[in-house]
Amino acid sequence: FKSVTFLLIVKMGGIKVQAVFILLCIVLGTAHAQDDKKCANKVDIAFVYEIPNAKAATTFNYLRKIVGILNKDRTSSDCNQISLIVAGKDLHVVQPLSCGEACSASAIKKLDLIERDLDDSYKTFTNEIRVREALETIGATIFSADKGSRVDAKKSIVLMLTTPQEDNVEMKSMLNKLHNEYAIVVIGIGTKLTNDYLLSIANRGNRILKLRDLQELFPGKAAYKILVELLNDPDYDRYKTLAEAPRPDLGCEFVADIAFLIDSSNSIRLEYLNQLQFVQFITASFGLKKNGTHAGVVVFSDIRPYSQLEIKFDQYYDLKPFLEHVERLPFYAYRTRIDLAFEIADKELFSKAGGMRDNVPKVIFLITDGSQNPTIDRRAGLTFDPVAASQPLIDRGIQIFSIGVGNRSDNINYDELVKIARNENQVKIAETAADLASEQFVKELADITCRIIPTPPPKPSCDVKVDVGFVLDSSGSLRDDYSKEKQFLKTLAAAFGVSEEGARAGVITFSYDTEHSIKLNDYFNIVSFSEAVDKIQLMGHTTRIDKALRLTQSQMFSIANGGRPGVSKIVIVLTDGSQTQDVGAEDPGNVAEELRSQGYKVLAVGIGDGVNRTELAHITGEKSAVYTASSFDDLISPEFVGSMSKAGCEEAKKEVKPLCEVKVDVGFVLDSSGSLRNDYDKEKNFLKALAATFGVSEDGARAGVVTFSYDTEHSIKLNDHYDLFSFSDAVDKIPLMGHTTRIDKALRLTQSQMFSIANGGR
Repeated sequence: FKSVTFLLIVKMGGIKVQAVFILLCIVLGTAHAQDDKKCANKVDIAFVYEIPNAKAATTFNYLRKIVGILNKDRTSSDCNQISLIVAGKDLHVVQPLSCGEACSASAIKKLDLIERDLDDSYKTFTNEIRVREALETIGATIFSADKGSRVDAKKSIVLMLTTPQEDNVEMKSMLNKLHNEYAIVVIGIGTKLTNDYLLSIANRGNRILKLRDLQELFPGKAAYKILVELLNDPDYDRYKTLAEAPRPDLGCEFVADIAFLIDSSNSIRLEYLNQLQFVQFITASFGLKKNGTHAGVVVFSDIRPYSQLEIKFDQYYDLKPFLEHVERLPFYAYRTRIDLAFEIADKELFSKAGGMRDNVPKVIFLITDGSQNPTIDRRAGLTFDPVAASQPLIDRGIQIFSIGVGNRSDNINYDELVKIARNENQVKIAETAADLASEQFVKELADITCRIIPTPPPKPSCDVKVDVGFVLDSSGSLRDDYSKEKQFLKTLAAAFGVSEEGARAGVITFSYDTEHSIKLNDYFNIVSFSEAVDKIQLMGHTTRIDKALRLTQSQMFSIANGGRPGVSKIVIVLTDGSQTQDVGAEDPGNVAEELRSQGYKVLAVGIGDGVNRTELAHITGEKSAVYTASSFDDLISPEFVGSMSKAGCEEAKKEVKPLCEVKVDVGFVLDSSGSLRNDYDKEKNFLKALAATFGVSEDGARAGVVTFSYDTEHSIKLNDHYDLFSFSDAVDKIPLMGHTTRIDKALRLTQSQMFSIANGGR
């Protein structure tokens, strides 16, 4: 047990001094009263109280009462002894460590004298010198044997302040000496004392306590509990204790970016520390790790600078410094602009600059004791709507939890909180601030969060750079099992992972019509990709696999849609049936053959008894690339998913080689006349397939294109593209000219430009 010195600095504007001393009585009486228990350690504690620079004569009634509380049962314990120094216009030892039954009466007389001595001139007096004098002489005035200090007791000072004391060499030298003899705990109350200043006096972060209002030290408040702990043990480190405490079993492995939007309006002044403790406790429940959960904080009250991003997601990967930062967050004490909190979260916190990650779930905890205020600016003709302000975050897939502090029928706007969360199950009310920071409340909220936020997906089993295109059957026969088909698709995508630099995934959905539901560059994490798959609606008609493959050929792997040159391409067709033979329908195997000739690997997954295995083999080009599941339950079984994932991964890792590996310059002369209007895409597909047999590379085969109708154009030069995929994408972009057929002009242009060295001819 070390000696403890408490310095309590109190700004008294609007706070009656009587309340101050009642509070001291309660706190000190609680710390002192030990009934008849034997103490393992004894502590002599000196409170140094700075009277505010204002006349306080009318406040001494409560000061007199505190003396009685301080001395209550003081003879029944061998533990703590309490003394009180009042530093005002003069220095007064109101109560020494040792005094008998007459102690209370004596102290009250001293208070009477202090009260009588107060006059208007006191308003201009600075207490700094008297506080320093109290500290300089405290060894003689309090901690000496003749004043009742015990040899076997530790020595402590509690210093209470509201304004900064003098900052000079003498003051620093004196504090350094005191730190060698006493443990100094500093309590700063009000807005004038910074965290850094309090730390410079206390010399230890765990020994400072910054409050908005002295009433925060009343029993039941968060600060009261902290002070009692520090009275009992000045080395008590509340941040380390919480950071190292065993995490509760939440029933889930929670990994997410968590944002706390903390109400800092005036109405929550007395409960602000409870609110901060809730943030500390819930974060400690989830833990903080670089590869785990990250936490960010927005503190809000009113227009800038009274609403700010205070902690970014990538600022802390260690829990203890995060907990310290949270307790010292600023308090603004203005109105309640919840809308601004959401705007800051959307634009600043949930951004790359704010440390947001792409591949994890995202959660917001809004904590408030009131409702949006104001809702309108009549002069500017503006409305302030927290529900509308939160909509961009909802649109980004971010889950919002609304937490109200107070009574639903009094200050809490429950309906507003529900609208903000969009789900009443994501609204929690703490009737009191103490309830908010209680173990039960934190555990209940953590449990709800675990149930709603998905468990992070496992690490991809196939770490390979590949573009995967899923062709998803959405015909009527899938009505009862569509969710299982989509579940299989998501699980297979998760095996590859979804990221910007690794595997990308897209989806073509088909029935009678087709739709490019998800592009390769739409999502770069498996969570958002999976959410998008869940939202794909059932089309519910016939089965036109040919149309789906045509759309895959023209759009899936284009550069504009996220296809990457030089990256392997895999097409995975999912169906529970076979091609519907409509008028004008193509053979899907022929369309797939064109895809394969362009370097794409095609796999097929057939589900149930209605599939045509021969047709699927024609689509893939080989029976070994066809996989069948007897039912949809079989489809989503770990065994089938595992075998399919392994096969897809092996194909993705294979190097795609052209059929004709030769060093050659190939010039294509492409007819673009009007007669090709209905078949121009097929002509270009043939060109791409033929180019694929050679491959396209800088040192192997190069390919160029001259396009003609009445006019001619050198559309692609031999040195424009050195890989098949970017070449194919460029071919797709060649527009139809649509006039007559001048082959002669095309050949002349080929002669003069196609194979020149400047254009890549070798």
